[in-house]
Amino acid sequence: MDINSYIEDDINMLKSIDIKAITRIADLIIKTIENNGKIISFGNGGSSADADHLTAELNGHFLRSRSALPAISLSNGSVITAISNDYGYENVFSRQIEALCNENDCVIGITTSGRSINVINALKKARDKNAITIAMTGSNHELLKNICNEVIYVNSDKTPNIQDIHTAIIHIISYIIDEHFY
Repeated sequence: MDINSYIEDDINMLKSIDIKAITRIADLIIKTIENNGKIISFGNGGSSADADHLTAELNGHFLRSRSALPAISLSNGSVITAISNDYGYENVFSRQIEALCNENDCVIGITTSGRSINVINALKKARDKNAITIAMTGSNHELLKNICNEVIYVNSDKTPNIQDIHTAIIHIISYIIDEHFY
């Protein structure tokens, strides 16, 4: 594949994202914050970086200076390695959800494949705690639809393209949130 094809794929995927789903997700995040809840996000590899990115946009700001918003990403290396060592990597996020999440919170799991067992386990744990659950994923999103209140997916199985569009989705959500709380 050449660079023009890669960019064209991104453009086509960006044009096909579900803006209504993005708006619903932003509204759920806003509702969570207004109900004194926090946003908890997580993922593996590049998706962990996306979770950190979302947290940075909420704790800081996107375009407008506003009050800091309560958000945390589950990316602490010491916590991840301790839980992985003692309970297995499949429980690395669910143990943190058990410790940090309550029913007022919104939990966002990011998995480009839609099959990351540690993300799925954490979303199930959050659902069991009656938190709002959201997944960001690629084309393999069917399992997540049975677990989450909302699923936003990129219609692709190409990880780099999915991550490109996830960044755009995070920015759109952040824009909506900034406008609401400004």
